[in-house]
Amino acid sequence: MALPKGTVRVFKGDKDGSLEFIGEDSIDHTPRDEDIKLTTGNAFDITGRLVSLQRTVFDRGYDADMKLTVINHKDESAKIVVDYNNFYNDDLVFKWGGEVELERVSSG
Repeated sequence: MALPKGTVRVFKGDKDGSLEFIGEDSIDHTPRDEDIKLTTGNAFDITGRLVSLQRTVFDRGYDADMKLTVINHKDESAKIVVDYNNFYNDDLVFKWGGEVELERVSSG
C-alpha cells in the first residue's frame, strides 16, 4: 500500500489492554512495497559508548577494532537494535548486527 506524506503515530498495547502512545515520526510519500523507518524516540535510560581499540591506517582507508558498550538503567529488560552507519566508508564490514536482549544491571 502506498503511503502519503504525513505523520505516523505509534501505539502499543499496555498490560491492561489499553493503547499507550509511544511516539510519532514524519514520512515522505512512499510507494507501495517500499520500507519505511520510523524513529519514535530515544531511550534516555539505555546508554551506549563506541570506542576505537586499535586502528591501522592504509593508503585508502583504515581498519579498526571497535568496542560497543551498552548499559540498561531501566528496571526491566529491553530489546535494542544496533544500527551502525559509517558515513566515511561504504565498504564497512560490521561483523555483528541485529537485536539483543539487555537485562537490567543491578547498581549494588
